[in-house]
Amino acid sequence: MTEKTETMLNHLERLLDQYGADESRWPAEERIKLGPFLASSREAQLRLEREREFETMLGSHAEDNAPAGLLGRVLEDAHQVTTQSKASQSWFLPYLKPISSLAFAASLGFIIGVVNPELLETEDDLYFTENALTETITEWGLENDNG
Repeated sequence: MTEKTETMLNHLERLLDQYGADESRWPAEERIKLGPFLASSREAQLRLEREREFETMLGSHAEDNAPAGLLGRVLEDAHQVTTQSKASQSWFLPYLKPISSLAFAASLGFIIGVVNPELLETEDDLYFTENALTETITEWGLENDNG
């Protein structure tokens, strides 16, 4: 298949996608342009025939319409479901997530404290005396440097 033939087949495919297999719906300049190609190319004729068969299959099925009251029943059922779910919610549910987070944090802290109470203590801990708490930081630093 030559490059020109491939280009024309791609052009035909785009035309079939846009306008369908009924050549009367095609723009006049496209019918004139593709007329000789359709007459001479077996591949183009096959593609046009497949498109016609496809459109025939699509057109042969009647539209199935939903029963008249179906939409109303669906909307009524949806309203009942949402009303029931709102009524079943407790005043407590919006607070459940923050309360459970706090309870988890408190439990975790308690467990860590029980399992390893000396977790934060080191041998180099500074012990504050009453004098250290009453003096200013500068005085305390001067005493430590000189002493």
